[in-house]
Amino acid sequence: MGKGLFAWVKPILNTKEDALVEKIGLDATIFLRFTKMCRNIFLVLSLVGCAILIPVNVVGGHPMYKQWDKSINGLMKMTPQYMFGSIFWAFVACAYAFDGVICYFLWRNYKAVTGLRRAYFDSPEYQASLHARTLMVCF
Repeated sequence: MGKGLFAWVKPILNTKEDALVEKIGLDATIFLRFTKMCRNIFLVLSLVGCAILIPVNVVGGHPMYKQWDKSINGLMKMTPQYMFGSIFWAFVACAYAFDGVICYFLWRNYKAVTGLRRAYFDSPEYQASLHARTLMVCF
């Protein structure tokens, strides 16, 4: 690893999860996976939201802009303040798309975490550890 301020980023991005479990433990690996999932969800939701909702707001409020052309600034045109009617169904469709994106990422992450946990519990190190035998006796 290099000596730079962000030299730790490249090894984290390039290291496989099985090696991370071995080096830093299962909990830290799952935390890294969770933060990556949150980052990916945020990126997809922001791209979908900006790509769909901003144009819908600008086009949907266009009839009102003609009345007060000089008094409405550009930022206000991107809000749903000047929209009326059935154009609001775009917000409903976008909300369902957001739900679908979040459910997809959660399902994919839980599936991977289940695989990581199963591999960890089946490993010889865990099977031979004292705390694993103690838990088996208690249950």
